[in-house]
Amino acid sequence: MKLERLEDRCCPAYTVIDLGALPGATTSFASAVNESAQVVGDSYVTTDAQHAFLWQNGIMTDLGTLGGTRSWARDINEAGQIVGGSSPLGTFPSHAFLWQNAIMTDLGTLGRSSSASAINNNGQIVGSWYTDTSVPHSFVWESGVMYDLQSLLPANSGWDLQADVADINESGQIAGTGLYNGQQRAYLITDSDRVFGNGGATITNLGILPGGSHSSADGINSSGKVVGFSSVKWQDNHAFLYTGGVMTDIKTLGGPLAWAFGINDANQVVGRSLTQKNNWNDDYHAFVWQNDRMTDLNKLRPRGSDGTLES
Repeated sequence: MKLERLEDRCCPAYTVIDLGALPGATTSFASAVNESAQVVGDSYVTTDAQHAFLWQNGIMTDLGTLGGTRSWARDINEAGQIVGGSSPLGTFPSHAFLWQNAIMTDLGTLGRSSSASAINNNGQIVGSWYTDTSVPHSFVWESGVMYDLQSLLPANSGWDLQADVADINESGQIAGTGLYNGQQRAYLITDSDRVFGNGGATITNLGILPGGSHSSADGINSSGKVVGFSSVKWQDNHAFLYTGGVMTDIKTLGGPLAWAFGINDANQVVGRSLTQKNNWNDDYHAFVWQNDRMTDLNKLRPRGSDGTLES
């Protein structure tokens, strides 16, 4: 036991900072952080009102809404541009937004509603839009135009992108989840000239881990490495790293389930996992995976820290 803890302490140590909440709120949720340590997320300012926030240098700023009572921020790039979703009227439907220079701009929708999930440093945005029957579709937005991602794929590709698109990197590569011939699969979309309005997008099926039946992608870094999860047997999911055409099982913290949510350019992967084998009532713990090893983030905090890092 002492050797295990000593080994854990060989990893970098982390300090947890409580970002607080917006005035009048008791809860907050962080979604993304950029290289300047700017954090975005959302906070419930009242029981029925949810507002996006930007946190920097110890100050949490309310980004407001598009006119309704709800907004949420999902990503921020190095220029401080923020994307997410907000309700123009009341609580629903929502529209994707781009926030910059203290102005929230409505990006519109291709159907009834939309929400943005990621933005790269070139200002390209990805997210989801929904039909009048609440069927999800994926979009990519660039230069003022929102494109249905499905329409940019080759005809008869076998793909149905009725699912959320997860992330986009600096090369315009998109990671997400769709149905390939009816089977849920993680995908990687690459555009030949990095300009989606010109067409030429190709899609790669990232496959599944051995023994699995489905997979899902959640993050991509600048070199095109993708992370997410794949089933490995009935009810068991493992986090994966996809690079060089190979999906690698990066396992769990010991339990039956793990999801990888993000990867940076240092190839550090973060996510959450159950910690106890065959224990479905176990608490989730946040992890960081680096140097071929998954470590419980709770073991990298100062000893005696309160609470549990769950995701």
